[in-house]
Amino acid sequence: MTNTPKIVAWGAVLEGHSFDLLDWAEVFREPFDPWINVIDEKYILFSKTLPGGIPQEDAAGRASRLVVLANGLFAMRRGAEPIRDGGLAGLKDDGSIAVHYRMMASSIMGRSRCSGVAVVLGRDGNPILQEPEISREQQIIALAETDDAVADVLTYLQRRHSWFDLWKAFEVVEDDLGSRKAMGISMNKIDKFAETCNYFRHSGVKKHKQRMSLDEAEATFAEIMLLWINKKLML
Repeated sequence: MTNTPKIVAWGAVLEGHSFDLLDWAEVFREPFDPWINVIDEKYILFSKTLPGGIPQEDAAGRASRLVVLANGLFAMRRGAEPIRDGGLAGLKDDGSIAVHYRMMASSIMGRSRCSGVAVVLGRDGNPILQEPEISREQQIIALAETDDAVADVLTYLQRRHSWFDLWKAFEVVEDDLGSRKAMGISMNKIDKFAETCNYFRHSGVKKHKQRMSLDEAEATFAEIMLLWINKKLML
């Protein structure tokens, strides 16, 4: 009698530009959580929150949420484009995978990528093996699993290039810290950010002015967010 292979882990199938997939694979590495494995030329994001024992419907919801959080994290990187949730992958105990696809619209664009790998050499000129370290991105994803404010901010940011969602993310951080002064950057920059967001949120009413470009506003919030996250991680 042949045993039917069992699902031992669920994962999110990732779809997007090859450069962005490689960026994700560089920071989401084993043995830390979450991590990416490339199986049958598919980039699959696995996590301890996606064990094989949970129902497929629950796994699909958790996997989608994980992709949303990671997209929000990468939204603050210059030039990063969103990764699509391409479906749910079930890793079986015989090493095969079953993929339940979601149909997604796609587009093609030209991109260039430059990256490097640092190698530490010993006195003899040979590479020194280094212990793997958890990435900052993995630390933040882990934090978002237990901190609703961080999860909310990443969810707003994953929508990309939206004055409304940028402001909503800012409000979450302000509420969590208790005041704008606690954000750790100059009040002048915060005031410019706030006035510009309100200018676009309220259809350019005269009492508000555009004092920043969207790129400048996103860079300002990235600075605020980094300081806020570092406080939570005690870095």
